[in-house]
Amino acid sequence: IDGDPVDGGWSDWGPWACSVSCNGGIGSRRRFCNNPEPNIKGEPCMGPSLMTGRCNTIKCGDITEDTDNLIRKRIRRNHTSMTVNEGERVIIQGDSDIIDIINQEAPDRDISWSHNGIIMNFNDDRIELIDYAI
Repeated sequence: IDGDPVDGGWSDWGPWACSVSCNGGIGSRRRFCNNPEPNIKGEPCMGPSLMTGRCNTIKCGDITEDTDNLIRKRIRRNHTSMTVNEGERVIIQGDSDIIDIINQEAPDRDISWSHNGIIMNFNDDRIELIDYAI
């Protein structure tokens, strides 16, 4: 009980918990009076511990500008050219983390890769095109 008063301080806001993944929903996030916790002589934190509001307002099927920029950056960085003999299998390594981000931001969207309009098979982090003349 001895000692100076310690007033409470808020933690950072936690992540949003949203009712939907796209098209806008209602969400909430919390913060806690533990940075530091007030002692018996100190003042409690002032203001709300819960914030509510609209969240995930991007349209379903859309991706954020940050994700679009990440895709463009990866394509520029990972562009490769190769020589392939006829009948030889070609495997192009993909970025599964980008696919995960797209699936999170646009869960209703089908993801496919194509070359000259021909859809390629997508397995895990590999893209496969069988019996196609490039």
